[in-house]
Amino acid sequence: MNSTGGASGLRLLQAIAGSEHGGAEAFFVRFALALERAGVDQHILVRSGRPWAAALSDGGLQPVALPFGGWTDFTTRRAFAREIKTFSPHVVLTWMSRASHLCPTRVSGQTFTHVARLGGYYNLKYYRSCDQLIGNTEGIVRYLQDNGWPAADSRYIPNFVSAEPAPAVARSDLETPDRAPLVLALGRLHVNKAFDLLLRALSELPETYAWIAGDGPLKAELQTLAQSLGVAERVRFLGWREDVAALLAAADVLVCPSRA
Repeated sequence: MNSTGGASGLRLLQAIAGSEHGGAEAFFVRFALALERAGVDQHILVRSGRPWAAALSDGGLQPVALPFGGWTDFTTRRAFAREIKTFSPHVVLTWMSRASHLCPTRVSGQTFTHVARLGGYYNLKYYRSCDQLIGNTEGIVRYLQDNGWPAADSRYIPNFVSAEPAPAVARSDLETPDRAPLVLALGRLHVNKAFDLLLRALSELPETYAWIAGDGPLKAELQTLAQSLGVAERVRFLGWREDVAALLAAADVLVCPSRA
């Protein structure tokens, strides 16, 4: 932390609970590290026991771990308020519902703007104390405004990925023919990601292989569906991967199925 506010003059406190793995969590790490490289003075609050927090420490940040428990987690609320009072941020940026709901509305002696970032069509009751909202898709921003959030206080800011190229993963390492059409899908194995639709589409494309990079609660269900559709021999469930650029270089098409 830099008491002068860093190169930008902005003091930013970011807070995220998050899962052990997920796209939002991966983007949070990229975003925080990019701001660190840009000289933004920031203070990071994360949920205890999150493996991706190590990347923040490796990048020069000092994340503070809090429980981020249920909606009545007063321990986190009090600790959150202490961190705000100590750091004195200009902006508090909370990620998704849990951190946004647990952010204190007021802290004695502090004035800050509370901004929340949404990556889905979440229940807006958890964001009532926020000053501004960010949606990472234009559809989410429309949802915010359709549900009464002022257009002047809602912004569309998409995610970004690393632009660093990488040599392609060898298809043979994943038992995939070199000449077969190959689609790649990335993300947490969750109902909202609609990987079941990808598998059903694959059943109509008999020569095509699919790599699904990610993990989550629907893994076993998706594997069973692949078997029932007769596509299991052409699907590779890769688990959580960090070598996204190398996977992209090996694939012919990136597929992003989704459901609201």
